[in-house]
Amino acid sequence: MHLELSRPIWICVAALLGLAVLNAGIWLADIKTDPILPGAAPTEVRTAAVPASGNVMQPLSAYSETLSRPLFQPQRRPMKIPAVAVSPDVTRQPAAPDGLRVLGMIDDGQGASRVLISSPRSSQGMWVAVGEDIEGWTIASIGAGAITLSAGPARRELSLFAPSATPASIRK
Repeated sequence: MHLELSRPIWICVAALLGLAVLNAGIWLADIKTDPILPGAAPTEVRTAAVPASGNVMQPLSAYSETLSRPLFQPQRRPMKIPAVAVSPDVTRQPAAPDGLRVLGMIDDGQGASRVLISSPRSSQGMWVAVGEDIEGWTIASIGAGAITLSAGPARRELSLFAPSATPASIRK
């Protein structure tokens, strides 16, 4: 039985055999893949100079000029950060009244408003009026949907509703 192969198939087989021989030759060749630094002679391999201490990284003080020029600033000059004035009231204010929550409000229409406040000591809440104390804070005022607490010069506002849930009818 004789196999007849067309001429294009013989060309493909010959090309594949040629590539296989070339691949084997490259694979068996002793090729040096060590890095060669630019400017070094092909027979000479240089390595980067390492200080005697073994520490390649220099201290940040050696990069002061680089650090003083911000990378993403068009003029590459140090940013001037303006001084921020701190309000004296902010530094002297006591901590917010922890655990106090406004649960409800009542107004009898004659100025005798009262507010139901829960605290860590009274989880069910207690009714208080303007001038009464709760947890070291004094009820300074009762408004529509919020109260103002004071402790010396500090003032805090507690709302009956979350800011985004305040009904439009009681917003000022």
